[in-house]
Amino acid sequence: MFADPNIAKFITPGLAGALYGNAYQLFIQLIAALVVVAYSGLMTFLILKLISRITPLKVSSMVLRIGDREMHGEVAYDEYAFPIQAEGIEVINGRGKETNSS
Repeated sequence: MFADPNIAKFITPGLAGALYGNAYQLFIQLIAALVVVAYSGLMTFLILKLISRITPLKVSSMVLRIGDREMHGEVAYDEYAFPIQAEGIEVINGRGKETNSS
């Protein structure tokens, strides 16, 4: 876009950016960027689909509400200072169990 032909002539004679009348080069680079975005998106989707056939990509909502102790068996903060506040969940010995709150 900003390739000044007075400077670029030392690299490639005739090279000019979009601001100097060569909009075609900018168009080529825009298409290339779109191809990279599409390729990356497609490959990410396919990799996640493959992984989801082996293991779930997201844990249950109960585990998300409890947090670190349920997922990793440890806590980052004092559990008495920051008690678990979730409806319908009973925590016994650091493990969460859903309760029927009817």
